[in-house]
Amino acid sequence: MGEEKKDDGTTVPGIPNAVQWGIDFYQNEGDATNLVNPTDGTGGTLLGSDGKDGTQVAGFCTTDASGKLNTVSGSTGFESFDHSTGSSLMGFSGPGPDSKTDDGWAGPSDPNLEAEMTATYTYSNGVGTLTIKADNGTYSASKQITITDGVNSTMSVGFKASDGAKYSQKGVTIREFDLTLPTADTKVNYIDKEGNAISGQASTTIKSNVNDTLGIVTSGASTNTTGTAHTFTAPTIAGYTYTGTTYGTAKSTTGPLTVSDTDANNIINVQYAKNSKLTTVFVDQNGHVLSTVPSVELGTAGTNYGGQKATDAADYADYTAALATAKSNGYTGVSGVYSDAALTTKLGADLSAATFGNTDKTVYVQLTPAPKTATITYNKATGLSTAGSTAQDNAVSASPTSLTGVTNDKYPANTIQVPAGMTATIKDAAGNTLDTDTSKATHLVKNSDGSYTIVGAFSLTSAGALAVPSYTVTYTANAVKMIQQYPDETRSNAGTAYGSYSAAGVVQKSGYVSFVDGTKANQTPAGTFGATDKTYTITYEAVPATAGEVANEPTVTAALAAVNAATTETDYKAALAAYNTAVSAAQTARDNAETAAKSVDSSGFSTVTAVSAAQTNLNNVLAQAAAGQATTQQVIDATTALQTAISDAQAALDAAKAQAKTDIQANIDDINTQITQIQADIDAIQALADRNPGDTTIAGLLADAQQRLVNAQSQLTQAEAALAAVDSAATIADVTNLSDGADQNQAAADSARTIADQDLAAAQAQDALNLKNAKDEATATAETTTTANQAAIQQIE
Repeated sequence: MGEEKKDDGTTVPGIPNAVQWGIDFYQNEGDATNLVNPTDGTGGTLLGSDGKDGTQVAGFCTTDASGKLNTVSGSTGFESFDHSTGSSLMGFSGPGPDSKTDDGWAGPSDPNLEAEMTATYTYSNGVGTLTIKADNGTYSASKQITITDGVNSTMSVGFKASDGAKYSQKGVTIREFDLTLPTADTKVNYIDKEGNAISGQASTTIKSNVNDTLGIVTSGASTNTTGTAHTFTAPTIAGYTYTGTTYGTAKSTTGPLTVSDTDANNIINVQYAKNSKLTTVFVDQNGHVLSTVPSVELGTAGTNYGGQKATDAADYADYTAALATAKSNGYTGVSGVYSDAALTTKLGADLSAATFGNTDKTVYVQLTPAPKTATITYNKATGLSTAGSTAQDNAVSASPTSLTGVTNDKYPANTIQVPAGMTATIKDAAGNTLDTDTSKATHLVKNSDGSYTIVGAFSLTSAGALAVPSYTVTYTANAVKMIQQYPDETRSNAGTAYGSYSAAGVVQKSGYVSFVDGTKANQTPAGTFGATDKTYTITYEAVPATAGEVANEPTVTAALAAVNAATTETDYKAALAAYNTAVSAAQTARDNAETAAKSVDSSGFSTVTAVSAAQTNLNNVLAQAAAGQATTQQVIDATTALQTAISDAQAALDAAKAQAKTDIQANIDDINTQITQIQADIDAIQALADRNPGDTTIAGLLADAQQRLVNAQSQLTQAEAALAAVDSAATIADVTNLSDGADQNQAAADSARTIADQDLAAAQAQDALNLKNAKDEATATAETTTTANQAAIQQIE
């Protein structure tokens, strides 16, 4: 069975993946270890009575994929026997050879030694089992064989025998050979396109021989009970159509199925598609269902199913007829087919892209709308001014003359311009006037700038014609007014925009001048209206007031002339204000001049030369101004000159007073100094008088010094009175007299001090004389006393 090398060096290949059962009588390399070779003997049964039988083994051997014999492992799987156990174990019967050279043979059917064996082979789910059992012995052995498709799925039965130097004839007699082919179950599933089992249609099972073929056909089915190829017709399932079959676990669409010895591999899937209907709904470019084109239901015969194209339907002609209707109702063809009403999932460009489903479904056929145009014409207003005609022409040129779009689509953005001051009336072809009622299918939107937008759609009549093929825009001028707007009332005359109006008088008011839009006038002018009312604003300004005594003053007369010459209200008001200012200034100047003239007498400076001259000049200028020969400024200048003269005189007086106060204060300060010194002299003389009591000379000098103090104090009082009188002095001469008097007071006080100083000096001289006389007298007395004392001392001695 295994690979063998012959003596000549050639190699006989073995049988790959083979399984062998047999009895081995002689141990070779790689044989079971419980096999013992026999030894020669001289006779006896089996191998000779004087020899050793050895042991023999029975068991299985295998080859690998290349045909080489696989080495056994020890004695595992091999059962041994010898001469004494061969009959009981293996069931051997017969006398055996007489000697080792016995070549006798009882005949083809009567061997010397035989053992009856029964071999059985069973198969189940990929595994075959070979069992060998001795019919007359206890021996039984089994071998499991894994079956692999393409490797050992097909096997044959063979017998072989061999001998070496010691040999005998060996043979096999097959008394009975029973072959039972293996069978397997094939599961048949009935599924839809998604692979799901069809409800109510249970799977079935076909039992057949392994390697038989099974197939599903649409006609001519034959179970072929005596052959190996079997065909079956797919059953009819209500509401479904048979679409094909897949075979095996790989789901091959090519049959038939070759039955495998493994049930799990034997699968037939019979596929069906659910019969369904396909409804086509026609929608416009906006996704709106068209009432003018009825929906079409395809697949009404019940023969169409999921996956078939809609164009394969037997009633496809109904769809083409509906499409023809659509083309006669404002559509040119199909723009796309969608699976949803929202038109978000496009299947394709036409119905060939749509397929029947597992259930009834609806597709939406979007039609391509035909181009449509609605014209717009304009009727212009007449009798307008040039500005009005230009405004109207500009509005028309800026407005559309047509609305273009497609069937069932909204009108495009459009703006019907309306000139300022005019009204536009828009009518459709039927004469209906459009308005802004948004509940109407066609209406107007009035824009913030006064223009209009026509809102509507290119709808069709039942005959497929454009329902509103045109519009007419008619312009008319608005009613306007020429308005005279007075401060307290309004007056007006009627007219039309861009028309003309006449001049109209202005109401006059006593004491006032009238102005029209700021210009002096007594009527509003004729003119032409614009787009709106023409308003003239009437205002009034007061006439100039009488200037009185300054009316002839040149600046006043010039200002009045400017008022009368002003033509605009602005100039008039400015001139009137200037006139009033001039009058006020002239009157003020005159009043100030008269006041200044009167103030000369009260000032006390009438005798001052400069003041007297200025007063005379002012009187002359006032006389000239009254005669219109001097201006207000000249009056002001003359007044200022007088006031300056008075002011200068006052300033001189004030300066004299200030200086006099300074001088008199200095006089007072000096007098106070002299008084202080006189008081000091008196104090000193008083001390001398106290030291020389009874001295009439010093007493006389003290009395005189005290009189000098009284005199100085009197001068101080007079000087202080003069200082106090300075402020009330009316003239510089009065101030000078006060200052001179204070100087005299100071001189008198200075003289009193001088005399007081002299009195002190005389008192001091008298005091010195008295002291000298006292000393002389004291000296004489002392000498007399000393002489007397000496005489007394001598007497005592």
